[in-house]
Amino acid sequence: MSRLSNIQKTLKEENLDAILVTSPYNLRYVSNFTG
Repeated sequence: MSRLSNIQKTLKEENLDAILVTSPYNLRYVSNFTG
């Protein structure tokens, strides 16, 4: 399962609309973008 799919699944299970990612490290992890 991809990172994005895992996040979407968790959001649905927890009945959440969004997450807030503020740490550059976590943003890189979630987006899988390293520049």
